[in-house]
Amino acid sequence: MGFEGGPLLSLVIFLPLLGAVVVLFLPRGEGGLHKGTALVTSIVTFLFSIPLWLRFKPQVRGWQFEQKADWAPSLGFGYHIGLDGVALLLVMLTTLLGPIVVLSSWKYIQDRVKEYSIALLVLETAMIGTLAAPNYTLKTLSVEVAAGAKLKRAMELANKLGARYALILGDDEILAAQYTLKEMRSGEQHRLTREELFLKIGNHN
Repeated sequence: MGFEGGPLLSLVIFLPLLGAVVVLFLPRGEGGLHKGTALVTSIVTFLFSIPLWLRFKPQVRGWQFEQKADWAPSLGFGYHIGLDGVALLLVMLTTLLGPIVVLSSWKYIQDRVKEYSIALLVLETAMIGTLAAPNYTLKTLSVEVAAGAKLKRAMELANKLGARYALILGDDEILAAQYTLKEMRSGEQHRLTREELFLKIGNHN
């Protein structure tokens, strides 16, 4: 088990879920209180995400704020989160949009406010958690827009990250409405339709 990045990223992920639990136990019919709790929770989540941005080191390759725990290795069950530059930007955008969404819907959501507030906060946790899950975002499929020497570097990076596949999409593929899928371990490449691509990746998960 390793928590080299500290608990900050986990805190950002689960704060909205904690807010949803609070809303769950608030009395029904208190729409303003439900919305207020959702707003405060989303603002606090955004404030806690700011240190992620400030502490991120662009010159460092690989995952940052990484936290990993192997709960049941034989079953492939564990906890692994971390951020790269792209994921960080998307996480910051998600936490910024949280308060904006609550405020923009303040006057328009008048029915089932409690359920709406809970769903909104649970959705925020799900979105941030998905963006921060390396095993979900990059271990299965690595996609890079590159050409020539840059494409070679992209393949090297995919290998370093432990990606299982790399998806290559060029002019020929676009014209043929097909995709070139490279298996990083064997080096084999396959020309596939979209349906075949989804089926192949799905069969290996």
